[in-house]
Amino acid sequence: MPAFADATLLLFAADALDPGPAALLRAELARDPALQAHLDALARDLDELPPSPGFRVPPPGLGLQVGLQQSAVLGPALLRVGDRFEVCLPPRPSPEREGAVVLRDVGAGWQVVAPVQPDHAVALSRLPRGSDGCHQVNLLARPPQGRQRWAVALVPMDQLPGAPPPVPSVEPWHSLRQGLAAGTVPVGVVEIELC
Repeated sequence: MPAFADATLLLFAADALDPGPAALLRAELARDPALQAHLDALARDLDELPPSPGFRVPPPGLGLQVGLQQSAVLGPALLRVGDRFEVCLPPRPSPEREGAVVLRDVGAGWQVVAPVQPDHAVALSRLPRGSDGCHQVNLLARPPQGRQRWAVALVPMDQLPGAPPPVPSVEPWHSLRQGLAAGTVPVGVVEIELC
């Protein structure tokens, strides 16, 4: 029986797990009632957390000027669930000092998609670069079908906590939320259409 970390189970509960691992986990949940009970308990704990204030993200075209392109693979022109696409960020003066945080508008507000914990943020300097010098964030198109809005925010690495908060009810993205509200964290938004 494969072991699944709580972080993986929480991603599954939020419908944010990649399709392959999600299928494996779904099959294991059907076979293992104890794993299903553990997932249900984790989901209940999440429901008991007080709601945090929403992220203030500008509409597309305002803020950080980002580009959108489909990954260089053979495939249809329209994105489908499971396709990869890229958000291209312009070169920055100190890319080693900024961490890339991906958000998605889930209808009820913006949600951080990656990284799962603030201390796992990847410095912009570690992202691949295109021939034009732009940093590329490779993303996976996720359900539901239709128009979706995604954002990439650049948080100063020294403002991210070094570890997850010891108390689960503490907001791990406090510095991101404050920076977006104050306009000190650069953020760019793109829209995709899933068929």
